[in-house]
Amino acid sequence: MPKKNKFSIPESVQRELDEKEKKVNPSPRCRASDVPDKAISLGVWPDSKSSVPTGFGRSALFGVVKRGQRKYLQQEPIAAWKDWSIKYTGQQLAQVDLDMLLVVANMSKDVKGTVRTSYRALLRASGRKGTGARDIEWLQITLDRMTACALTVKHKSKSYHGNIMNWAEDEKTGDVIVWMNEHQSWLWQDATWIDTEQRHSLKLDLSKWLQSYVCSHQAIKKKPHMLSLSKLQELCGSHNKQLAGFRRKVKAAMAELEESGAVLGWDLEKDDVLKFWRK
Repeated sequence: MPKKNKFSIPESVQRELDEKEKKVNPSPRCRASDVPDKAISLGVWPDSKSSVPTGFGRSALFGVVKRGQRKYLQQEPIAAWKDWSIKYTGQQLAQVDLDMLLVVANMSKDVKGTVRTSYRALLRASGRKGTGARDIEWLQITLDRMTACALTVKHKSKSYHGNIMNWAEDEKTGDVIVWMNEHQSWLWQDATWIDTEQRHSLKLDLSKWLQSYVCSHQAIKKKPHMLSLSKLQELCGSHNKQLAGFRRKVKAAMAELEESGAVLGWDLEKDDVLKFWRK
């Protein structure tokens, strides 16, 4: 009897997904000889911060996903902010994936080419304490996940079709080479700065998701940002949870954000509307 897929996906659907991934990227890990000479330059920002496209931070692309519960998606519409449209094929992305994307972005800033680094440097920069064989394997799987995917992003008159990032290992030196293709450069022109030290202090995945969302808004006490809990559930990818339980998680996450300094104040009103201000 064939082994049941741990994500409970029908075999016919899984085969179709596998074929789709092969067409998108026949081999997630490129050879060093296949690394392009040029890659996009993401811009410049302070060393204490990193950057993520605002459309990513205001969507469920990098959602709040429990460990062991990632699903495989095929051209799945992703909940996103207002005039953003996102479709995704591949294994669900979570906050640990965003942690690594932020690291790669930080290493790529103001670099007009690919980045050569090491497994140890990537792991340390992402906040992980270990750098052993299991940690390296985890890192490789994380990088593979963002390479072997198909992303379609549309915003106003612009669109992007491709994966999130690429990577290769130099067989001779052991270096890790990371880069993002030039066609997604417009995504990084509207980016949100993330305080990485602050992010590493956050314990809850919902807090991490909310950090990138909060930082993408200019909210002051006299004019706070307001968002219904139901919309927040949808945007962070937790819409299948009961509202009462989600409300408790939001309170805990916002308290953590206030303690870290990400928000100056917040309130969760009786009509289940979250409001926060940063200044």
